[in-house]
Amino acid sequence: MQFLSVVGLVVLLGLAWAMSYHPRRVRVRTVLWGLGLQFIFALIILKQDNWSFFGMIVLAALLVVYIMQEEQTKVLAGFKGVLAVLIGAAVAGGLTGMLAPEALVWLLGAATVVGAAGSRVGVPQPIRRLCGALVVVFGTAWLIVNGIYGQTIFAGFSQKAADFLALSDYGARFLFGNLADGRYYFVGAESAWPGFGFQFAFKVLPTIIFFGGFMAVLYYMGIMQVVIEALARFMRWTVGTSGAETLSCTANIFVGQTEAPLLIKPFLEEMTRSELLTIMVGGFATIAGGVLAGYIALGVPAGHLIAASVMSAPAALVVGRIIYPELQHSTT
Repeated sequence: MQFLSVVGLVVLLGLAWAMSYHPRRVRVRTVLWGLGLQFIFALIILKQDNWSFFGMIVLAALLVVYIMQEEQTKVLAGFKGVLAVLIGAAVAGGLTGMLAPEALVWLLGAATVVGAAGSRVGVPQPIRRLCGALVVVFGTAWLIVNGIYGQTIFAGFSQKAADFLALSDYGARFLFGNLADGRYYFVGAESAWPGFGFQFAFKVLPTIIFFGGFMAVLYYMGIMQVVIEALARFMRWTVGTSGAETLSCTANIFVGQTEAPLLIKPFLEEMTRSELLTIMVGGFATIAGGVLAGYIALGVPAGHLIAASVMSAPAALVVGRIIYPELQHSTT
């Protein structure tokens, strides 16, 4: 089965390359990093043993090196600097987890507060970056000490996303009554009437309007701009994709392909063709959190569904960039 998976992966990459508009402009770095992230997510989510924790450690190491890259280049350049950062992170997280596991929560909270409020109280930028790295280290150590696997984390995120989108049902039922209540769509054969049937206009469209309004509030408060900027820097450092398309593909893990583009609505007019295609690929490659919860309720293994949805995000970035490589300048 593992051999067939590798063969299938090679075949899909070959088909994407065969459909590419500019095969010679495909970046090998994007393909390799995308496959690497896909493998890391597979370890974190599919496994419920030490391999899941190993995947968390690898992902945490990438994040720590990315956060501390400026300090690392100032002290030790090249591989020695990266190794020094990783050793420091391993010592900090490992010793704290073994000697004082109960202190991880307090240290995690303190690092989060200092890093988040540092810009307002005048904390130097290097200290804030150090606090960000410590949040990653102590957070990973806390998950490992408490035996929380990646599958549990992503299942919780998906369920919370589905519950949040379901809040729109209250407003829809207030406006449209039973037309927006799923209990009256298919009432069963024993009833005297067949039911309304699924009402797309009263069930789905209110969810899109609700989520679009919520995203508008987040943009007004400046929260989404910070998220997009952070994702853009990290993905440029690794895969080489822009922040807007990365955020849309990432959001597709938890929300549907109609709600995810609302996250980047202000950037749609200025996006390149490559970015637009990648967003479309990401929408078709994943399923929404509500659909995910529905499949789980039908008895489909949650781990397989979550792994497929999460692993499809970097895969969509890779396939999108192979089919239509970036030839223009991205604004994000």
